[in-house]
Amino acid sequence: MTPLATQKDQMSLALLSNISGLRLKRGEELEDYEKELIRLQRMTNKWPLTNPQKMGQIKLSYGMQSDLVNMAKNEIRLNTPGFGTLDFRQTIMAVTGSREYKGIPDKAKVTMLRSINQNFIEAGFLALLENPEYANMRQAYEQVEQLKESGRR
Repeated sequence: MTPLATQKDQMSLALLSNISGLRLKRGEELEDYEKELIRLQRMTNKWPLTNPQKMGQIKLSYGMQSDLVNMAKNEIRLNTPGFGTLDFRQTIMAVTGSREYKGIPDKAKVTMLRSINQNFIEAGFLALLENPEYANMRQAYEQVEQLKESGRR
Protein backbone atom coordinates (compact mmCIF):
# COMPACT_ATOMS: atom_id res chain seq x y z
CA MET A 1 0.00 0.00 0.00
CA THR A 2 1.31 3.45 -0.84
CA PRO A 3 1.96 5.97 1.92
CA LEU A 4 -0.81 8.15 0.45
CA ALA A 5 -3.34 5.30 0.69
CA THR A 6 -2.25 4.61 4.26
CA GLN A 7 -2.68 8.28 5.16
CA LYS A 8 -6.08 8.33 3.45
CA ASP A 9 -7.15 5.20 5.39
CA GLN A 10 -5.99 6.77 8.64
CA MET A 11 -7.96 9.93 7.90
CA SER A 12 -11.05 7.85 7.13
CA LEU A 13 -10.68 5.92 10.39
CA ALA A 14 -10.16 9.16 12.31
CA LEU A 15 -13.31 10.63 10.77
CA LEU A 16 -15.31 7.47 11.51
CA SER A 17 -14.03 7.46 15.09
CA ASN A 18 -14.97 11.11 15.53
CA ILE A 19 -18.47 10.62 14.12
CA SER A 20 -19.27 7.37 15.90
CA GLY A 21 -17.37 7.91 19.13
CA LEU A 22 -15.76 4.51 18.61
CA ARG A 23 -12.06 4.03 18.11
CA LEU A 24 -11.28 1.75 15.22
CA LYS A 25 -7.75 0.79 14.33
CA ARG A 26 -6.47 -0.95 11.25
CA GLY A 27 -5.58 -4.59 11.71
CA GLU A 28 -7.28 -5.12 15.05
CA GLU A 29 -10.10 -7.59 15.54
CA LEU A 30 -13.40 -5.84 16.10
CA GLU A 31 -14.92 -6.04 19.56
CA ASP A 32 -18.22 -7.94 19.85
CA TYR A 33 -20.16 -4.71 20.41
CA GLU A 34 -18.62 -3.18 17.27
CA LYS A 35 -19.64 -6.24 15.27
CA GLU A 36 -23.14 -5.93 16.71
CA LEU A 37 -23.41 -2.26 15.69
CA ILE A 38 -22.38 -3.15 12.14
CA ARG A 39 -24.79 -6.11 12.08
CA LEU A 40 -27.66 -3.88 13.23
CA GLN A 41 -26.88 -1.34 10.54
CA ARG A 42 -26.93 -4.08 7.90
CA MET A 43 -30.16 -5.62 9.19
CA THR A 44 -32.14 -2.43 9.84
CA ASN A 45 -30.40 0.03 7.52
CA LYS A 46 -30.14 2.36 10.55
CA TRP A 47 -26.96 3.30 12.37
CA PRO A 48 -27.86 3.14 16.06
CA LEU A 49 -25.38 5.81 17.18
CA THR A 50 -25.72 9.34 15.89
CA ASN A 51 -24.30 12.70 16.83
CA PRO A 52 -26.39 15.87 16.90
CA GLN A 53 -25.92 18.91 14.74
CA LYS A 54 -28.07 20.86 17.17
CA MET A 55 -29.31 20.56 20.73
CA GLY A 56 -32.92 21.58 21.00
CA GLN A 57 -33.18 24.88 19.12
CA ILE A 58 -29.44 25.57 19.28
CA LYS A 59 -27.32 24.78 16.21
CA LEU A 60 -23.88 23.46 17.14
CA SER A 61 -20.72 24.57 15.38
CA TYR A 62 -18.51 21.81 14.00
CA GLY A 63 -16.03 22.43 16.82
CA MET A 64 -18.73 22.15 19.46
CA GLN A 65 -20.07 18.98 17.84
CA SER A 66 -16.59 17.51 18.06
CA ASP A 67 -16.13 18.62 21.68
CA LEU A 68 -19.59 17.31 22.56
CA VAL A 69 -18.92 13.87 21.08
CA ASN A 70 -15.57 13.70 22.84
CA MET A 71 -17.10 14.72 26.17
CA ALA A 72 -20.14 12.44 25.88
CA LYS A 73 -18.40 9.36 24.57
CA ASN A 74 -15.01 9.57 26.24
CA GLU A 75 -15.38 11.46 29.53
CA ILE A 76 -18.94 11.13 30.84
CA ARG A 77 -19.87 8.23 33.11
CA LEU A 78 -23.52 7.43 33.78
CA ASN A 79 -25.32 4.97 35.99
CA THR A 80 -26.75 2.18 33.86
CA PRO A 81 -29.34 0.12 35.78
CA GLY A 82 -28.04 -3.37 36.34
CA PHE A 83 -24.48 -2.47 35.32
CA GLY A 84 -23.37 0.43 37.52
CA THR A 85 -21.56 3.63 36.56
CA LEU A 86 -19.92 3.21 33.18
CA ASP A 87 -18.56 5.27 30.33
CA PHE A 88 -20.15 5.16 26.87
CA ARG A 89 -18.15 2.25 25.44
CA GLN A 90 -18.47 0.22 28.63
CA THR A 91 -22.23 0.81 28.58
CA ILE A 92 -22.60 -0.24 24.93
CA MET A 93 -20.42 -3.29 25.58
CA ALA A 94 -22.38 -4.30 28.70
CA VAL A 95 -25.81 -3.75 27.18
CA THR A 96 -25.09 -5.52 23.87
CA GLY A 97 -23.72 -8.49 25.81
CA SER A 98 -26.73 -8.80 28.12
CA ARG A 99 -29.42 -11.49 27.97
CA GLU A 100 -32.18 -8.88 27.91
CA TYR A 101 -30.67 -7.22 24.84
CA LYS A 102 -30.11 -10.48 23.01
CA GLY A 103 -33.76 -11.43 23.51
CA ILE A 104 -35.33 -8.42 21.79
CA PRO A 105 -35.92 -7.71 18.06
CA ASP A 106 -33.37 -5.72 16.08
CA LYS A 107 -35.63 -2.66 15.82
CA ALA A 108 -35.92 -2.55 19.62
CA LYS A 109 -32.13 -2.94 19.89
CA VAL A 110 -31.63 0.14 17.70
CA THR A 111 -34.13 2.06 19.84
CA MET A 112 -32.36 0.98 23.04
CA LEU A 113 -28.91 1.94 21.74
CA ARG A 114 -30.20 5.28 20.47
CA SER A 115 -31.65 5.99 23.90
CA ILE A 116 -28.29 5.22 25.55
CA ASN A 117 -26.55 7.40 22.98
CA GLN A 118 -28.98 10.27 23.64
CA ASN A 119 -28.49 10.01 27.42
CA PHE A 120 -24.73 10.35 27.02
CA ILE A 121 -25.08 13.20 24.49
CA GLU A 122 -27.41 15.13 26.83
CA ALA A 123 -25.08 14.62 29.82
CA GLY A 124 -22.10 15.63 27.67
CA PHE A 125 -23.90 18.77 26.51
CA LEU A 126 -24.68 19.86 30.07
CA ALA A 127 -21.07 19.18 31.10
CA LEU A 128 -19.78 21.11 28.10
CA LEU A 129 -21.88 24.13 29.04
CA GLU A 130 -19.87 24.32 32.27
CA ASN A 131 -16.73 24.98 30.21
CA PRO A 132 -15.87 28.72 30.18
CA GLU A 133 -15.14 28.40 26.45
CA TYR A 134 -18.87 27.82 25.93
CA ALA A 135 -20.21 30.62 28.15
CA ASN A 136 -22.13 32.15 25.22
CA MET A 137 -23.67 28.78 24.39
CA ARG A 138 -24.70 28.35 28.02
CA GLN A 139 -26.38 31.74 27.98
CA ALA A 140 -28.27 30.89 24.76
CA TYR A 141 -29.32 27.52 26.20
CA GLU A 142 -30.60 29.13 29.42
CA GLN A 143 -32.56 31.72 27.43
CA VAL A 144 -34.20 29.01 25.31
CA GLU A 145 -35.08 27.04 28.45
CA GLN A 146 -36.62 30.17 30.05
CA LEU A 147 -38.71 30.77 26.94
CA LYS A 148 -39.91 27.15 27.03
CA GLU A 149 -40.90 27.46 30.69
CA SER A 150 -42.83 30.66 30.02
CA GLY A 151 -44.63 29.02 27.10
CA ARG A 152 -43.16 31.28 24.45
CA ARG A 153 -41.19 28.59 22.67
